[in-house]
Amino acid sequence: MDNHRFPSHLFSYGTLCLPEIISRVLGRGIDEGYPANLPHYGCYLVSGQHFPGIQPATGANTPGTLYADITREDLHRLDDYEGPLYQRQRITVTRDNGDTVEAWCYTTHPAHQTTLSSQPWSLADFRQHHLDRFLDN
Repeated sequence: MDNHRFPSHLFSYGTLCLPEIISRVLGRGIDEGYPANLPHYGCYLVSGQHFPGIQPATGANTPGTLYADITREDLHRLDDYEGPLYQRQRITVTRDNGDTVEAWCYTTHPAHQTTLSSQPWSLADFRQHHLDRFLDN
């Protein structure tokens, strides 16, 4: 899985879009990412949780953040953070300027897609109502 050139890109659509979370996970500061979109994927709350997962969905679009300069060590830390609910895979995202970029992304593992609710996930709602408690864990 790590046969790709490094540093690499990471597309995040959930909690890792927030600088205070991704910096904590990586154990270092990271440059602010760029807005990007992942077409044909929907982003939904994980049932009983405050964080999301994504799955293929025709006609859907998932907005998120594209980070550059992701190292192999960063990916190992991210793998630990994401756990078995997600699988790391290469996807193609579109930046706001129309450019496409290949990036790593943590999609919901097929064995766990039934844990996704039908409720769309909102970064703004998470930030307002759940971020402080999430950071305390």
